Amino acid sequence: MNQRLLVIIAVLLLVVGVSGLLMSGDSSPSADTEETQKQVTYFVTTRALSAGSRLTDDDITRHKSPPAEAGITAEAGQTEMPDSPVGYFLQVDKAAGERLSAGEITLIDPINQQPGKHMIRYSALIYERYTGAIQHLRPGDRVDVYLRFDAQRPGSQRTHRQSLLNGESGLNMFRIFKARRVISRPEKASASLLARQSLIEVDDKSTGKGSLSVDLELSQADLKRLFLVTNNYELVLFPVVKEEQPKVTPGKMQGKAQ
Repeated sequence: MNQRLLVIIAVLLLVVGVSGLLMSGDSSPSADTEETQKQVTYFVTTRALSAGSRLTDDDITRHKSPPAEAGITAEAGQTEMPDSPVGYFLQVDKAAGERLSAGEITLIDPINQQPGKHMIRYSALIYERYTGAIQHLRPGDRVDVYLRFDAQRPGSQRTHRQSLLNGESGLNMFRIFKARRVISRPEKASASLLARQSLIEVDDKSTGKGSLSVDLELSQADLKRLFLVTNNYELVLFPVVKEEQPKVTPGKMQGKAQ
């Protein structure tokens, strides 16, 4: 009887041992899979690049590593990098061998965010009721700039064009500039910009809540022409469709007001 009992115990131990080996073998792939899922894809520059450079396949190499080794914390990892930064523009200078981060690249060409030579950045205030047409403007787009006045009857001693500029015409819309370049995205108008627009009288203070500001590229002649307007006005922007946008450089637009 004792021998039978020993045999039974030995068989049970053998079964338990084999089961344990099988279970440990099954858990190994899942552990490897979990480790693989923790890996982070990141990109490293292959050479020194200046801000404004457009990334190509030759400029970067792809690497995979755990977050700690890649220099990425769990919190920082929430910022999504594109699957490939090729075609993006650098916003900062990078040395060879430096890792790229999502905040250092953009799809918008930085050149389109800067005024051309001898041109000036002008922050235009657009009130909420006129913002519907400009929500999707991007740097590099062009707009026609209109002034909107309260409709009044022109004085007999003034010419029609001069009366338009002074807001004294029955026509309450006047195009002062044609196809001016946008150099910023539309964003919520700051309190300082709202306060600075002393030429524009607004009875309802709540109208400033939904107002947007857009930076335009203007020449000195443009600004002089705008500042000569004596009556209160509101700016209205109309996007120029791509087919109508002039194929000219900012330098050729200098000093021309249409």
